Amino acid sequence: FAFLKKLNATKSLIVLDKKSKQNIYRSTKNIPNLKITDTNHFSSYDLLKYKKLLLTVSSIKEIEKKYSWYKK
Repeated sequence: FAFLKKLNATKSLIVLDKKSKQNIYRSTKNIPNLKITDTNHFSSYDLLKYKKLLLTVSSIKEIEKKYSWYKK
């Protein structure tokens, strides 16, 4: 909670990969105005509803893999 407060991210959406979701969800489930989701279950509505978006490095890689249409 102190980390989120320092970032002024108490009203935010946190997108995680499946591994880290279990650990982080337990520590943040009692914080109001915070939504924890994984890379398969966030929507455009979620992106618009919350003021801040927090992503882990592994979730960014997972999203890139899933939505990349251009292959080198």
